[in-house]
Amino acid sequence: SFLEMALILLVLMPLLLLAGAYFLCMLPFRHASAAQLARYAVIGSFNVALNAFIFNSLILLTGISQGEMVTLFAVITFVIVVTQSFFWSVFWTFRNTPAKNRTHQYAQFLGVSSSVAVVNIAIIHTLVSVVGAPAGISTAIWANIALLLTVFTSLLGNFLGYKYVVFRH
Repeated sequence: SFLEMALILLVLMPLLLLAGAYFLCMLPFRHASAAQLARYAVIGSFNVALNAFIFNSLILLTGISQGEMVTLFAVITFVIVVTQSFFWSVFWTFRNTPAKNRTHQYAQFLGVSSSVAVVNIAIIHTLVSVVGAPAGISTAIWANIALLLTVFTSLLGNFLGYKYVVFRH
């Protein structure tokens, strides 16, 4: 059911992600990039939970789980999540990088995030609106499966972009 899927996405998945990220943070990293990746994983875990919460709240509040509105829900979710993620990245993940003009840095951060988001929204749109839910899977669950499939793209694309474009030495 939708409630069971929401419970898994909002409780179990973030706890598993946080446990994995915590484990990464406890490792004795010898390279700054590995430590940054571990901190980014913690933020990413929170981002996944926040993303799922907002996305599912919009589906639940409107009763809409397919079509163009789901794409709009993904965009709204993105704007909220990327803004809070910027502050975590500045003050924790990449805290040892030289300070720049924060407005310029946010614009770069938003540019990297937007590029990755366009790919992710295309994945969600294609799976939800073009392919559609397979037989036996509700449209709400299928929308969440599509959302989960974008986690790897987000992790890799954003981390590399933030590290080498936004927060480079």
